[in-house]
Amino acid sequence: MTNVPRHLVSIAMLLTSGAALAHHSTASYDMLHEVTIEGTVQDYQWTNPHSWMKVEAAGADGVSKVWNLEFGTPSLSIRTGWKPNTFKAGDKARFIFHPRLDGALSGILSFAILPDGKTLRGAGANGPPPGAPGAAAAPPVGGSAPP
Repeated sequence: MTNVPRHLVSIAMLLTSGAALAHHSTASYDMLHEVTIEGTVQDYQWTNPHSWMKVEAAGADGVSKVWNLEFGTPSLSIRTGWKPNTFKAGDKARFIFHPRLDGALSGILSFAILPDGKTLRGAGANGPPPGAPGAAAAPPVGGSAPP
């Protein structure tokens, strides 16, 4: 008789695990390519289930665009150096992210590189941070790429 509740709990966990995985899917992002922008934070939301920010950056054509960048839950982000006040409107930084496949101005953040050089890992990171041993060196914010 004591096995019945365990079986019910196991069945319930199996039935709900698929929904949890689907919710955290990266299927809508191009995980094979990254975009790098230098921009100004317009809005920074430290919220569940995903934190996000709006960043304004000039495109290659010189036209300003506002990107919506998602980066993870507060409980996980805080473990990699993020804080509720990491950014405020007007802050500048470099952002590396995987863009949406549908072309929307949105992405899942891999890294945020602050003006002081500190690098914060986002939910889309899949390798060493820029500047780490074995990684391609990233130019400083406001600088240019090495030749």
